Amino acid sequence: MGHGSGDGGSGGPLRRPGREAALRTPIGGHRPEPPPATAALLGAFLTGLRERVPLRALWAHGSLAGGDHQEGRGDPDLVAVLDRPAAVEEERGLTELHRRLAATGGPPARALHCGYPDATAPDDPEHPHLAWAHGELTHRPLNPVTRREPHTFGLVLYGDGPAALVPPVTDARLTAFALADLRGFWRPALARPEYWLRDVWVDPSGC
Repeated sequence: MGHGSGDGGSGGPLRRPGREAALRTPIGGHRPEPPPATAALLGAFLTGLRERVPLRALWAHGSLAGGDHQEGRGDPDLVAVLDRPAAVEEERGLTELHRRLAATGGPPARALHCGYPDATAPDDPEHPHLAWAHGELTHRPLNPVTRREPHTFGLVLYGDGPAALVPPVTDARLTAFALADLRGFWRPALARPEYWLRDVWVDPSGC
């Protein structure tokens, strides 16, 4: 992905795919394979997704894609691009899949997070997408960090890579988001010491 100045948002929908990418293709060079339990989880998750939703692509980002993931401690961060918004019955199927994997797949499955943007959604970092996080199905934005990571060091688990589907995030857009997040979320959180006694809050950069 090229770096540039300015906002860089296209205002259009997520890009349509071209040819299908190879399974587990790293972007930006070779990295270690996921740990065994996590690799098994990813296989089961991909199979379950393809049975339940119109899956266009599945990517890993965060530490899992970066090669420094710690199984049982870090949360597997995934993005599953859908061909269209999930129907109500498909949302129920996703909930069932996540809960079943959490009950049988051990700590990696219980910690798994996945955003579900669809190919018809606007290129807007504030637009809420379907997502599974902290044990529930919700709606939340696919923020500029989540959009940028697949482009720079993502792991393609299925379908096309991010260059075919998600417009790139410029340095300026990423910096603006990071500064706003520090001011609006992380700095105020320093005044809440009880947060930092929870495992999910401790050393988030290592997860």
